[in-house]
Amino acid sequence: MNPFGEDEAALRAVLDATPEPERLHELLAALRLPPYVIDAALRRSGAPPEWRLRAGRWLVRHGTGDGPVCVGLALLVGVATVDDAPVVGECGRAEPAGPFAARVLAGIPGATGELLRLAAHCAGHTRVTAIGLLLRPPAPGDTARRRRRDAALVPPPPEVRAWLARHAVGDERLPPSTARDVAEAVDLVALLDGDDPGVVEQAGRLLLAMADTGDRTELGRYAGARTVYRAIAGRVRDPAVLAGLAEEVRTGFAACLDWAPGERAEILARLSGGTLPADGFRIVVVVPPPEARGRVETRVLADGVPVVAAAFDKGVPVELLDGRLRAGPVPVEVRLAVAMCGEGCCGALYVTIVRDGGTVVWRDWRGHVGPPPPALRFDAAQYDAEVARAETDHSWEWPARTVARLLKDRLATEPRAEFVAWPWERGHVQCFLDRPDRRVHRVLPVDDRPAAEQVERLLALLRTL
Repeated sequence: MNPFGEDEAALRAVLDATPEPERLHELLAALRLPPYVIDAALRRSGAPPEWRLRAGRWLVRHGTGDGPVCVGLALLVGVATVDDAPVVGECGRAEPAGPFAARVLAGIPGATGELLRLAAHCAGHTRVTAIGLLLRPPAPGDTARRRRRDAALVPPPPEVRAWLARHAVGDERLPPSTARDVAEAVDLVALLDGDDPGVVEQAGRLLLAMADTGDRTELGRYAGARTVYRAIAGRVRDPAVLAGLAEEVRTGFAACLDWAPGERAEILARLSGGTLPADGFRIVVVVPPPEARGRVETRVLADGVPVVAAAFDKGVPVELLDGRLRAGPVPVEVRLAVAMCGEGCCGALYVTIVRDGGTVVWRDWRGHVGPPPPALRFDAAQYDAEVARAETDHSWEWPARTVARLLKDRLATEPRAEFVAWPWERGHVQCFLDRPDRRVHRVLPVDDRPAAEQVERLLALLRTL
């Protein structure tokens, strides 16, 4: 059931009635107008193009409030002219109007410069939408909410290519598919024959964006990945980018590229001076820098190959250091990774773990992408030692993460009746990389005192709520 069905129907009824712009503005002020309601109503509206152009122009120039302005922009998609580009670009400087403005500008012949300015000066969803539309512009008259992956990837004009090659990945996340589009559209491999340091740094950021587990990763689908790695190894200067590239080669999706014999070790050495993981069963916790806004990942390696990256490209490894990797004589199915959109949408990766004498076996894979992985066999003594080490090694944690872990453990043993006003669940106590030292669950303050002392303080605080 669509929870916004009534809102969509109400907006569609107003639009299909084609009232005069001033009256339209009055009617819109009484409606709930989140972006998805506007998109859905416009897709189904039968309002004629002439009215859409007239009403849309009035709303973007005279409308008050986010909702009416966004409706005005949505009405202009596919019907606006180059004369509308300046005011549309100005409206798009603020969310939530930005993505609507980007779609309007993408449909106007001759408005590429305004769309580029929108991408350069905005952040978040506006920036991502604008970049996507610079690469895959809609067909004439297309009023679709999102750019379609089957739309043609077009070679950008010189000024767009130059900007994308240096600035596409900024301080915010760029989806893996868009990062791959950028690399292909600007012909990143050819650009790296030059000596522009800005292009080199951006190439590293694009590779990392393609390997981002916040969406389906694209690094393995980018034909130029190995070539770009070879071209920038030893040339990247940004410490965070350099560390990320090296870790991807060592334990991430870049480890699964079709490297020539010895090439992966050579690239890693050029990036960081490091070496590949040892054979056998290994567990590596990867913590990205806070500015990268990534996720802590528990990566399992079998003879130097990351298990999840080799079998699942649609999400992140789940929490694995809570005892679930321990092997016993009874087979146990373990979820290793889940798609960011949820298992019910794009699936999850499972394996069955069982001890067979002196061997631990991973078998009966489920949810994998591509051919089923082979059964993996590990020496039981080495396997047990590695699991025990990883479960007790908290050296990678930052202060708030340590407090959150200890607080979760205490809450699991405390009488729930003492926390009636705090609807806590064990799995809901967490902290976030973008605020690494300041908050647990974005609410509870953390300071420089010993973690155990802070847990007692927070428990006392929770009891008073």
